[in-house]
Amino acid sequence: MGSGNLEVPYPARVAGRDRLGIIAALLVAVLIVFVCFVTMFVLVKQGVELGEMKSQMAQLNEMKAQLSHLRNMEAQLVQELRQWKEHLDMQVSPQGPSVHEQQNGAGRGKSATFLYGAEVHRRAKSNIGNFANKITLATTLGDCAAYHAAGHTTSGVYTLDLSSTSVEAYCDMENQGGGWTVIQRRQDGSVPFNRTWEEYKLGFGNLSGEYWLGNENIHLLTKRKNYKLRVVLEDFSGATRFAEYSTFR
Repeated sequence: MGSGNLEVPYPARVAGRDRLGIIAALLVAVLIVFVCFVTMFVLVKQGVELGEMKSQMAQLNEMKAQLSHLRNMEAQLVQELRQWKEHLDMQVSPQGPSVHEQQNGAGRGKSATFLYGAEVHRRAKSNIGNFANKITLATTLGDCAAYHAAGHTTSGVYTLDLSSTSVEAYCDMENQGGGWTVIQRRQDGSVPFNRTWEEYKLGFGNLSGEYWLGNENIHLLTKRKNYKLRVVLEDFSGATRFAEYSTFR
């Protein structure tokens, strides 16, 4: 036997090529399946992220709407307070009011008689649920300061004797020494204050929430003696300011 070239028979070569073609086709099929899987995974992931973004955008839009509502309410309350203050300036003594503004908590001398002017609260206080609880007493007194001086220290709705008539009002027996007769309360915008003159004369609202005591009732209350008026405001952060008038009749 001599040295020479080896030659594969023709049928064997054809079979080998077929196997290579099959392997190549399988590899291509596997690659296509892999690419499709990756594409589907990316699409699913993008779909989930898009859904989360839409949910977050909806929450953000809702927060913006709530903030806009609160800002509008604040602007309305500030405008109403400004108008009310101008009205009060015409009723105080000729010497003019003594106005002091300071942070809540600063010490002040106690007065025998207090008249609460107005309250604007960011949210209902913890004792707001007790506002509607009427205090039933055997003796009817003239104002909240008289009840406080008689030893009544529970805040709530009391009946005030105005000589010719009687009226129910909320008495704050806790803040600033107690004995405050609340003639107006604004806190959440639940009661519209754009009213007729007759409604302002008689009073309106709910003693458990927002209300106006009534021009006629305030006149009957203050014509008997001099009162001190305090207007209290509270912003959304909890900071308070007040304006105090030494004479209010």
